[in-house]
Amino acid sequence: MAFITVSGDPGCRHEELARIAAQRFEFELVTEPDLAKMIAAEFGESIRIPDLAWRPLTVSILASLGTQRRRIIVARAVRKHQPRSLAEDWTRSTSH
Repeated sequence: MAFITVSGDPGCRHEELARIAAQRFEFELVTEPDLAKMIAAEFGESIRIPDLAWRPLTVSILASLGTQRRRIIVARAVRKHQPRSLAEDWTRSTSH
């Protein structure tokens, strides 16, 4: 299972870079709207995910997807309330 996280400030075209990289390296691209659809499919359309639960939930969904698809690029915007990258969270959660 391999993951690459491409992130950037809103408006910096990080999703376009992720799309090009995914196509070039034959990875599956997961964008924030894709992730929102996966969460809605798992928990329902009306659920609101608390900020503290967002990272563990994302890691769990991507880990499940990674067991099926093996190589994934995740495109996400950097937000002020999420200063650490998803990659750091992924490394920490899988090292236990």
